[in-house]
Amino acid sequence: LFVNEADDVTIEGLTNVSSNATARVGVYGTVSVWGSSRTTVKNNIFDGSPSVSVWVGLSPHTYVAGNVILSATADGIHLGRGSSHSIIERNYITGVDDDGDGVIGYKEDGVIQYPQTTDVTVRDNWIDRAGSSIGRGIAMEGVSSGTIENNTIKNSPNDGIRANGNPITFYPSHLEIINNEIINSAGVAIRFGLAADVSVRRNRIKGAAGGVLAEGP
Repeated sequence: LFVNEADDVTIEGLTNVSSNATARVGVYGTVSVWGSSRTTVKNNIFDGSPSVSVWVGLSPHTYVAGNVILSATADGIHLGRGSSHSIIERNYITGVDDDGDGVIGYKEDGVIQYPQTTDVTVRDNWIDRAGSSIGRGIAMEGVSSGTIENNTIKNSPNDGIRANGNPITFYPSHLEIINNEIINSAGVAIRFGLAADVSVRRNRIKGAAGGVLAEGP
């Protein structure tokens, strides 16, 4: 399903959304939203994707809520590339191979230069067994004014929550990581770095390889 440069679209109540593509590049996003505004993706069931279940790029004011994502070979939900003022909430995600929720503020892709992704909230999601050796329960990289709150993350093969900057993203700032529960993370429960003005408080951590790690500079 593609929403391409179309505003005020709602995708709701679909069941058994899947793809028979055989490679990750065969379909990038079982639901793919590009260049659109005020898109809503809610209360759908995704069961099997060779890539991302819900992919959002250059689409501000996107709302992704109440979806069940049972398997994907990439992120469960991926949002970024200037998709500001967006909310990801109340999704159930399990068995994906990359990030459960990935909010990634890429600068460019070799063709298009993107504005920084700002004002994104990821809250009240339940994520289990998300991530391979590179994936995280929730990743928020290169985002300004982002909030990660009230999420439950279990059995992550990598970090539970990571909020970093790197050379291909913007550097994040003004982030709040609040009241999350991280259980049995093979990596660090909460990791952040190359970021300014980060608040980490009232999180509950059990069985992680590490607690909270702040990386410089």
